[in-house]
Amino acid sequence: MFPILAGFLHTDRPTREMLYEHQGIRKFLPQLEDSLADTADNRAWERFSLDLIHLLEHHIEHEEDGLYLVFERLF
Repeated sequence: MFPILAGFLHTDRPTREMLYEHQGIRKFLPQLEDSLADTADNRAWERFSLDLIHLLEHHIEHEEDGLYLVFERLF
């Protein structure tokens, strides 16, 4: 999908941003299990989950409000 989008937009910036966000989300995943296991530290879980949720919401918003609209116009 990304090469098609980059060709249509004549830039790869949006796709680089999406890939960067994917990498950021992946960095959280190894910490997820540890955060769930440590139920004694609720504040740590709250901070972790809020950071992850914020990142996911931001990423999904980019996809829904940007990439998906472009793809709908393409196909």
